[in-house]
Amino acid sequence: MWSDKETLHDFLGFSTYVEVLADICTQSNLAPLTLGIFGPWGSGKTSLMQMVESRLSALTHTGAGAIKTIWFNAWRYEGRDEAQSALIHAIISKLEEDKTLGQDVLDTLKQLKSSANVLKLAKAITKSALTLSPDVDGFFSAFEKQNEKISDTIERFDKQFADVLLRAKISHLVVFIDDLDRCSSEKVIETFETIKLFLNTPACTFVIGADPRKIEDAVGEVYKVTEDNRKRDFLEKIIQIPFVIPEQKIDDVVCYVGMLILAEYMQEGSWNELMKSRAAFLTSADGIEKALRAWPAQNRALFSDIRIVEADLDEIFPYVRNLFHALRGNPRQIKRFLNILALRRRLAKANKLGIHLQLLIKLAVLEYAWKDFFDSIVDTVDPLTGSCELFEAIAKATDADAGETPGKLVGDALAQPALVHYLN
Repeated sequence: MWSDKETLHDFLGFSTYVEVLADICTQSNLAPLTLGIFGPWGSGKTSLMQMVESRLSALTHTGAGAIKTIWFNAWRYEGRDEAQSALIHAIISKLEEDKTLGQDVLDTLKQLKSSANVLKLAKAITKSALTLSPDVDGFFSAFEKQNEKISDTIERFDKQFADVLLRAKISHLVVFIDDLDRCSSEKVIETFETIKLFLNTPACTFVIGADPRKIEDAVGEVYKVTEDNRKRDFLEKIIQIPFVIPEQKIDDVVCYVGMLILAEYMQEGSWNELMKSRAAFLTSADGIEKALRAWPAQNRALFSDIRIVEADLDEIFPYVRNLFHALRGNPRQIKRFLNILALRRRLAKANKLGIHLQLLIKLAVLEYAWKDFFDSIVDTVDPLTGSCELFEAIAKATDADAGETPGKLVGDALAQPALVHYLN
């Protein structure tokens, strides 16, 4: 079975993007820069970002200074702290870990933390006073002074932060912000405001992994914007360079599934050899499936028993292309489905249950991708014979010469072209 966590092992062909994106992050003529890594849930945003971070961390920058990377998971701070101070504190704390910094730089970093706390306090005072303070005149007077202090803090922070990076000999500070689209709309907007107000220095690049639709929804909710084009305009202003992860093509998914199966029977330290072969799998004159099927025999030293892995490939390959259509090529969904399938096969073996693998796979896909339809199958199948009235009715309804008006269950199924294609 396979971990659902992000990975640095490239089974999806991301390596072709990594070098270009890493180079963009360190181009001085583009900074300050906010780079968006866009894609839906499960498309591999976090894995791609970690590969870019790993690439940047491995670079030895000469001349003006070093490259430093920072990883910030925005969702971890949801409901616990203001996004502004949380992001700033995370960056400063990472900088403070550098043992080569002089005391003057460390002192400035402490002052920057204090500035972030002032902003946090100002926000708390504002929220409390608006709802609890009976002294309206006193509140507005205090708020006016607080605003002056915030304005001064922002200007001072900007200068001190840029000075710290210069004295610390950091030419590029690349901050990776992950899981922002899992946060509330307020947190999303706060994070972007922080980047623009406090961290918009030439040495900074921000790499944000998110589903762009979630960001646009946050803009609409916080700023009360309803027009889609205005939401997109806001997104374009805060994300200078968007990179949309390309959808996996059917050959990519076949290769991905095959590599996952091969990797399951290999030591993780050997996976580099497998990744090096990805391009050869995709361009093989014999076809991807045959190339993957032949690979264990060509690399026997990497496997304890090639017969097991060959059998697994033979069982799964006939259905991978159907998986692509049913699961829309989403890498995480495919991996989760394979884990579900592996679990059920193990449970059947542990309970000495005979299974028909073809039916198990096909029905498991239906359950995963079309749950309501699967429930209808359960309700209409004959447990003694295995026949299913719903299947028979759909078969009749798809017959052009049937001439019958389908019932509700059949009509609901026929209204889903992807489902009908899969059933056929």
